[in-house]
Amino acid sequence: MDLRTYMLVSMTILAVSIVVGAIRLALSGDASLLGIVGSTAVALILVGIVVYRVYTFDSTRVATRSVIYCTNCGQTMKSSMRICPRCGQSVE
Repeated sequence: MDLRTYMLVSMTILAVSIVVGAIRLALSGDASLLGIVGSTAVALILVGIVVYRVYTFDSTRVATRSVIYCTNCGQTMKSSMRICPRCGQSVE
């Protein structure tokens, strides 16, 4: 198991255990602790979401606006294009 997966699983288990504790407190009638535990659960879930987003961010997916030129006809193209729209030349 890699570090990302371990962190996500740990945060999820911790958040679920706090939510279960909050449910048990709600059933017992102790409302003062219920607010603290509920707030902690929400905070842990939000931290888990942030950790997930940070560790799954793929910087290669960020759009770049680089321009390339066809080696055959000189047509300007987006860097993601593989075939020239003017002459049909394959671009590597």
